[in-house]
Amino acid sequence: MVRNGIMKEGAANPPSSWSLVAAGPRNAASRRALRRTVTGDGPGPRVGAANSGFCGIGGCPSTTHQVAFWARATAGFTGPHTVTIESTGGAVHATSSVSGLGNGRRKFTTTLTTGPDGRDSRAGHQLS
Repeated sequence: MVRNGIMKEGAANPPSSWSLVAAGPRNAASRRALRRTVTGDGPGPRVGAANSGFCGIGGCPSTTHQVAFWARATAGFTGPHTVTIESTGGAVHATSSVSGLGNGRRKFTTTLTTGPDGRDSRAGHQLS
């Protein structure tokens, strides 16, 4: 459901369907990655990456989605990483957090489950 999930579609920089700057590769087989740089802490707007999928990310009421990604953080970062499915207007339909980011790249997995009142998300939901 995530468009260009392995970041090999097209030669654009940043990779097609993603919206952040290119960073170091995860490994020799994957030469592209996204990097977020946060220069302060405390309250404020969130920082993230969004993927529009293929005409949105399909989702229906009470649907479970498995999410897997690789991530790392600079020394001293202790916050969680939150994954959501949300509308382009910002309505959150599913959310999950993972913790344990550190200096080395690590694979994270989590599950997102939409609520019983969710609607078809083909109108442009995002994963961020």
